[in-house]
Amino acid sequence: MLTLMLSGAFSGRKAKWAGVALGLLLVIDLSRADVPWIVYYNYKDKYAANPIIDLLRDKPVEHRITAEITPLSRQYLINEDGANFQALYYGEWLQHHFQYYRIQSLDIIQLPRAPEFDLGYMRAFLPASQTNLLPIARLWQLTNTRYVLGMTGFLELLNSQVDPVQRRFRVHTAFNIAPRPGVTEVTRREQLTAVPDPKGRFALFEFTGALPRVKLFPQWQVNTNDQATLQQLRNPDFDPAQTVVVADELPPANPTNATPQAAGTVEFAHYEPKFLRLNAHSDAPCVLLLNDHFDPDWKVFVDGKPDTLLRCNYIMRGVYLAPGRHVVEFRFAPSAAAFYVSLGSLIAGVALCGFLAVSSRSPQSKETLARPPGRN
Repeated sequence: MLTLMLSGAFSGRKAKWAGVALGLLLVIDLSRADVPWIVYYNYKDKYAANPIIDLLRDKPVEHRITAEITPLSRQYLINEDGANFQALYYGEWLQHHFQYYRIQSLDIIQLPRAPEFDLGYMRAFLPASQTNLLPIARLWQLTNTRYVLGMTGFLELLNSQVDPVQRRFRVHTAFNIAPRPGVTEVTRREQLTAVPDPKGRFALFEFTGALPRVKLFPQWQVNTNDQATLQQLRNPDFDPAQTVVVADELPPANPTNATPQAAGTVEFAHYEPKFLRLNAHSDAPCVLLLNDHFDPDWKVFVDGKPDTLLRCNYIMRGVYLAPGRHVVEFRFAPSAAAFYVSLGSLIAGVALCGFLAVSSRSPQSKETLARPPGRN
């Protein structure tokens, strides 16, 4: 095709057909190239749940789950006999089932250009050595990671090395990985499923030390230095169940305030990825901590009025509440500036193309084309 175009086969009146022919060639070529990547699934089979998935999708906003020892590590609580679990978890559950059932996980499928803000948080809780795994428990505590997947035999490691003081890990549900009903020979990972078994080789561990997704704190500390905040959060002597660290200016907390257990109550009334509503009843001035990722494009409203969004525990969202009953709403409302810049560029591009098209058809151009060769 390129040779024909360069040879002048599409010159003159045939020029308009060059674009058509080139377009058809591209469609045919790309269609053939894409065929191996187009896979058709029976979605009912693809997203069929199992007892573990059913448990996790029940009230998913109240907990997170993980299988990686540390974020982005792809290291799991398995030995050489757990290859099937790794393939099933990462290839099916994390990438498909969790998305379909809105199960929230600490594990990330892909993050090629992670913001430094997020990386700083993850690095703060990396174990300094294999003999000091305490930061792992602190990370799971701060991120509302209540469930951990792995092989049953790792329970003692979790309680003796990750949380040796309080030993807050227990087996919630043991299970085995087996072929789905009707599958006699496993050829693909989606043909595997989880089957509960009290003596199963794998387990859904429960970490009872995880903070709730939303909590009222009558005690808070203000620290505008992010590195100092991360050091404080990592410090074993700091108790994040008693005090929240706020990166914004707030009046000092009253040391005589009620304990967190008596601070009041808060519960979800509605939860969507970009909008959520909470019903709160605070008995004292407090900071409402929402253990969801902070972003300045989130807006917070208390009783229908805009309020100041707080950055809590370095990476989470929050808002200050006075005593009383409140309806708190978080809405994701990104700035429209980028959209208008793109729209303006598009309009300018269309206008330029129109100008060039009109210019090429001006009377002067037509006169020049009609003039006999060799005459001025």
